[in-house]
Amino acid sequence: MFGSQAIVGKLRKDYEQLQCIYNRLNSDCEEAVRRDGEKIEESVNQWSKEAEATLAEVQKWLDSAEAEGTICRHCPRDWGRNYRHSREATRNRARIHQLLTCPEIHRIQRQLGEELGLRYSSYETEYGRANQLRARIKLEGKILVILDDVWSKIKLTEIGIPHGNDNDGCCKVLLSTRREQVCTSMECQEIIRMEILEDKEAWDLFKRNGGPILNDMSPEMEKVAKGVCQECDGLPLALVVVGRTLRDKNLAEWQCAAEKLQRSRLGDIEAVDHQENVYERIKLSYDFLKGEVTKKCFLLCSLFPEDHEIEMGELALYATGFGWFDEYESAIHQVESTINDLIESSLLMRDNSRSRNVRMHDMVRDAALWMTADGEDKFLVPIPSQRNWTRNQKFDNVAAISLLACPDNQHFPHVACPRLKILALAQRVRLHLGHNCFQGMQTLCVLDLTARRPLELVLPTSLQHLNSLRTLLLRRWILSGDISNIGSLSNLEILSLSGCAIAELPMALVKLSELRFLDLSGCKGLSKSYTEVVAQLMKQELRVIHGPNVQMKALEDNE
Repeated sequence: MFGSQAIVGKLRKDYEQLQCIYNRLNSDCEEAVRRDGEKIEESVNQWSKEAEATLAEVQKWLDSAEAEGTICRHCPRDWGRNYRHSREATRNRARIHQLLTCPEIHRIQRQLGEELGLRYSSYETEYGRANQLRARIKLEGKILVILDDVWSKIKLTEIGIPHGNDNDGCCKVLLSTRREQVCTSMECQEIIRMEILEDKEAWDLFKRNGGPILNDMSPEMEKVAKGVCQECDGLPLALVVVGRTLRDKNLAEWQCAAEKLQRSRLGDIEAVDHQENVYERIKLSYDFLKGEVTKKCFLLCSLFPEDHEIEMGELALYATGFGWFDEYESAIHQVESTINDLIESSLLMRDNSRSRNVRMHDMVRDAALWMTADGEDKFLVPIPSQRNWTRNQKFDNVAAISLLACPDNQHFPHVACPRLKILALAQRVRLHLGHNCFQGMQTLCVLDLTARRPLELVLPTSLQHLNSLRTLLLRRWILSGDISNIGSLSNLEILSLSGCAIAELPMALVKLSELRFLDLSGCKGLSKSYTEVVAQLMKQELRVIHGPNVQMKALEDNE
């Protein structure tokens, strides 16, 4: 038969890949605007709109296909529906593949340009950028371009990377991919499979990451170190992470690590899944992290979408809400120090040499979520295609819910979460919150409701019952209706209304005696009366970030 279920499964994977790249491009654009005031090109905005529309339409189609129920390929009455599903899924996959070929070209051009010190004009076309980049690369004489984690065919000529007859030996390209078809379609001259490493290769990689202690070892130390290396099963990521974790540790700590790895293997003697073996080795690195805050910060990073560019400021907002640090200003520096520890342990990686932002390897992220799966504080992080993520789900031990990768959810269900500490959403469509949706969440410390574009939002009345809330992020919303219930949040320390359209800042906010950070940047439509509210709040130890239309003189006159 037509195998519609297999094709629909492939469509879901393509959908999630496009969603990931769409999120990453939007994050890159926001960073460029914030850092350099760069104007985003019309072609990028157009791609973003097309991707957004495609994601919405494909998600609607997937929901419809799921609602129609299971198709039996042996039942004649289902053959027509089976064929229709196959045909429509194939058509949707083609739309997605076309879009995937286009964030990638722009993203790679931008990143290569940054590394080479090349600034494109905001009005430059894709073709013009390619010519500039090609000329700049040839000026280098000899250059190696590394394209990491490639998911589909990339046309090097369209990017501006010299190759074939256009390449006079100045440029070599190395790409990594999980799909052999990518190598074939790009006519790679040599394909090197990254198999499990042989013993000698594994030991060499492990020694390079284990530090000077492995250069001149005693027989006892060598025996323990080789035992730890063997427990990594020749898996490169495990060898790097475990080696970095034990770098410069003493013999007793190495012995402790060896015993932990052996116990984990004995505890799951039938498991032959290399992926789970890597998770166990990453957990060892987690166990060896110094300080509970560093461990919590590592787990916190897993709440962001796959391949997401994580900003220090965003982590600091969350961390302050959890009470890990006294105030937001000092939290930024302390978070950066913590992040450096995680980078040294190879649990996080810098986005690029010029950025303070970080990314989490997708397998490291999966391991972090795996670590919380059966514990007292479970992290619930649905993927975009999981529309019914609450089905058959127990919430008694859920400490974190992140829907940052699911921007098309229109409703947040009312579920009692007695241990919930953080709830994070990033919406692309209007969000309908029932008035009782926050009941049963009395332990909530951080609530992040962010819109990716201006959307209307009515705050539910149950918001006022979140007495443990310390960080409230309401960003890019058109706030309609009464928002004075924010003034009932007696423990609130951080409030962001960044980018919101809001008619009036309610006087009830002056009751927020614990408030230390107020972000009004980019707020639109505020009446002049809000200056009185801000003036009252500034009598506390409060930092206010003002929007461009805020009159500082008016504030001074009110003081």
